[in-house]
Amino acid sequence: MINQTRQQTKYRLGLASQGSKRGNGAYNNGNIEKDDAVDRMRKDIEAYQDNALSLCTEKVLLARQAYDLDFGVLWHEMVM
Repeated sequence: MINQTRQQTKYRLGLASQGSKRGNGAYNNGNIEKDDAVDRMRKDIEAYQDNALSLCTEKVLLARQAYDLDFGVLWHEMVM
């Protein structure tokens, strides 16, 4: 799901970047500023996606640890 979101984001930001390059074929300050803004957005979004993936991974690891701890307590109670 994260990879799908990344691909969609890259696609949409790519369209925004292409839109600013259309016209008479020459760049002007407005187009350069738009391209810079799109690049900044792309970097920000990629960083947010990386952070989200890290948080999801950490959540899964913590849930696994909690399960293991709970299972260990239950097993100990059953054996005693």
